[in-house]
Amino acid sequence: MNIKQEIKQIYERLAVLEKQLDEEQYDWDNAPVIYKYNADEYRMGPIAAKEMSWEDANAWCKSVGGQLPNKETMLVCQVLNMHKTGEYWTNVSGGIDTAWVHRFEWNQSFPIAVGCLRSVIAVRRYSA
Repeated sequence: MNIKQEIKQIYERLAVLEKQLDEEQYDWDNAPVIYKYNADEYRMGPIAAKEMSWEDANAWCKSVGGQLPNKETMLVCQVLNMHKTGEYWTNVSGGIDTAWVHRFEWNQSFPIAVGCLRSVIAVRRYSA
């Protein structure tokens, strides 16, 4: 086997391992509680290992048993100092080709193109 074939096999194996990591079950029962509202409780889930488009972010959140957070949840994370830096997708569509992100350094949410690559965090709502 030549060096190119070995490198190709390594990359293929890394892709398999990355997919397995993305699909591992997250321990939602022991996840940090972001806030409680009426009978609902919002918990912080895993953060994706890589940035992705809005469509991919939605699919990834579902694959780990969560959803993208709304803008209000991101603001609570900001106030509680759960994150300090980065732009994270929210579940808010801004129209045909845009969706909202929250930038922690600016304490602000704003729309950008859905094809842009941004960080992803999953949340889950529990209802009593």
